Amino acid sequence: MIGRYYMLRALKVLKVTAEIFTPYLPMYKPLQEMETPHTQVARRKRISVQEGKHYFVVGKTGMGKTKLIKEMIGKKVSVQPNLNIYHLDTKKRGDFTSADGIMFQTEKAPAAFKTMGNRMVWQPFDDNKNEYSKFFLDILNTGLPSVVNVDEAINMTFGGIDNIPRGLKILLAQGRLPGIHVFGGTQEVARSPRQMHSQAYHVISFNVINDYDERMMLKMLRLNERGMKKLGLKQYEFWHIRPDVDDKAQLYHSWEELVNKII
Repeated sequence: MIGRYYMLRALKVLKVTAEIFTPYLPMYKPLQEMETPHTQVARRKRISVQEGKHYFVVGKTGMGKTKLIKEMIGKKVSVQPNLNIYHLDTKKRGDFTSADGIMFQTEKAPAAFKTMGNRMVWQPFDDNKNEYSKFFLDILNTGLPSVVNVDEAINMTFGGIDNIPRGLKILLAQGRLPGIHVFGGTQEVARSPRQMHSQAYHVISFNVINDYDERMMLKMLRLNERGMKKLGLKQYEFWHIRPDVDDKAQLYHSWEELVNKII
């Protein structure tokens, strides 16, 4: 009898407890269902996300390097219309205008976009390692699919090819998961950040400006294994390789061929 009495008392307590707390249960969600700012954005608007792939493009002035990068970015936007586009224009020679995005000519790094489908061109007053790092980290921490175009990559080195903004190192290493594609263009491969070509999924080479760079590119493109001593390219011709996939580079005679294949 005593056992039955206590069992009935316990059931009554459970019933009263359920009546009190049931109205509040919807307020509590399992951890996996808890929302973050990024999941709220995705819930409000479906976002097409591809794993970020990095591009390293080498070529001397006048070979068509900037045109190719712009065409690749344009093709990416046609596939992912909601991408944010960031052009870091350290050369400031007229390659980028307000047609490419909102212009920022400032010393301090502009804030990353918090919504999708935006474009900017940042033309910094000078090469400031700390401001560059803030710029890249802000883009990464925002967590939105984006394209980051660094035009001229050698301006990211500060006394050595491994001495680059910390934010750029982290972005190159971690940016693929949130769908951030980094493009690095340069005239001189030997002076460019090592991480930009070691982390690149695509390496593209036009003719380069000196013999040392040419030897580096022949090795990177695995053309030296074919006995080639020169890149031997005409204007708008270039070699392309995916170092982790391809056994050797392939020659292209127009940017249309490449863009339609790899984007």
